[in-house]
Amino acid sequence: MVEKVSLYIPTYNAEVTLRKCLESVFSQTYPLWEILLVDDGSSDNTVEIAKQYNVKIIQHQENKGISVTRNTAISHSNGDFLAGVDSDVTLDPHWLEYIMENFSGNHVGGVGGRIIESNRNGVIGRWLLAHRNPDGGTKKRTVKALPSAAAVFRKKSLLEIGGYNDDKRYDHSD
Repeated sequence: MVEKVSLYIPTYNAEVTLRKCLESVFSQTYPLWEILLVDDGSSDNTVEIAKQYNVKIIQHQENKGISVTRNTAISHSNGDFLAGVDSDVTLDPHWLEYIMENFSGNHVGGVGGRIIESNRNGVIGRWLLAHRNPDGGTKKRTVKALPSAAAVFRKKSLLEIGGYNDDKRYDHSD
């Protein structure tokens, strides 16, 4: 059965990576119910790039942080499942198809996939490699938290826990 999946992309000054991200979203083999782009007060050409695609654009007038941006996506989405994809992520064409195969019962609230960090240079890249375990391997496993850079959640599960922690502007909101 094909589920109604709303996919959202939180953005902030993402003109360098957004086009590649959007192309990968539109190449998904699993049908999307809707695609939302939540812009968190960008001052570059992020919104102009997004307007070239068939996405619903929601804009914050000022930068409020990733948690508020994710919660804005939840409140504007109409699907039963909510796929979040950060604007610097490029998806495999079968990503959503593989993810949705793992929602085999109501006990599964969220599913994430393998993330391979491409930013391996500089201070940020080295920190990510050392602290985030960006390549978790290929085995299925149960985890306590999913990185929201590329994960799918049942919308009702996100609503039951109150969404993302608005006190966290940048990281550890999930």
